[in-house]
Amino acid sequence: MGSQGTVWLLSSAGRRVELLKLLRETSGDQEPSVVAVDYSADVPTRISSDFFRQIPRIDNPRFLASVIKICQEFSVDYVIPTIDTELSIYSGSRELLLEAGTDVLVSLPTVVDLARDKLAFANWLGKNGFPHIPTWPLDRDQLISEEGPFFIKPRFGSASVGARRVDRLEEIIGHSFQDEMVTQPYLDGAEFTIDFAVAQGGTLAGISVRERLKVRAGEVVCAATRDRPDLEALVFDLVARLPGLYGVLNLQLIETPTQALILELNARVGGGFPLSAAAGCNLFETFLEGHSAGLRRPRFDIQMLRYDASYFVPQT
Repeated sequence: MGSQGTVWLLSSAGRRVELLKLLRETSGDQEPSVVAVDYSADVPTRISSDFFRQIPRIDNPRFLASVIKICQEFSVDYVIPTIDTELSIYSGSRELLLEAGTDVLVSLPTVVDLARDKLAFANWLGKNGFPHIPTWPLDRDQLISEEGPFFIKPRFGSASVGARRVDRLEEIIGHSFQDEMVTQPYLDGAEFTIDFAVAQGGTLAGISVRERLKVRAGEVVCAATRDRPDLEALVFDLVARLPGLYGVLNLQLIETPTQALILELNARVGGGFPLSAAAGCNLFETFLEGHSAGLRRPRFDIQMLRYDASYFVPQT
């Protein structure tokens, strides 16, 4: 891109217009630009990006080669993965992209695999002494012996797809699940997501706690930043104990009357991250600044109220 500023590539860009605009505002010495890629051209980021390229689906063998070609075409500095299913591809190919001058903000394969597997991550939390929600494989006999209600969800998956509350065993007798499922006790409590950035060498570069006030179909629609040093401490401990973290990630928790319990680790940027950035904690800027800026934190009690928006364009 010659003398232009930082070039970001937003992968599987889809409807992530807020994130795309945020990347364009992420400051450097010069004006940044954003390349959006998606397997479909019927996405709003096609309109809002500086450059758009339609690429094969993630399960297509040509997916990675297409991304590498686009990175070379636009001299991309950073790739931002946005969905779980592409993390393994990028994580396993990070060195290849680095050789071409492009950094992918993604953790090592060991971290990506652990984060995607809800059962394995819960077991890891238990072995390392973290407060966490008990998680076990879906076992109908256990649902009889344990006291409900329960929450069942796919062992691998995101965006609450397939997740549901189960009050009685009879609700799932005879039900055939498409995916491998896990079971957790159903808990009521305040839900939190902690956005955090980990730089090269495992250094925590920024952290922002946001409370999920309203959620729709697994996506936060109302949230607020919070001053919670006790929850931040869990992330400090996680970063210290889990080698291979890199990029912008988020940790999900639920707070019961007695303690906060870790639910999941997402090894990618979360959908509600624009709130953290709007509150002064743009974690992507930490990768441009290096370690000189110190630990970035947000302003507290800043609320986000999300809404749907549309583009109206001639059909192509």
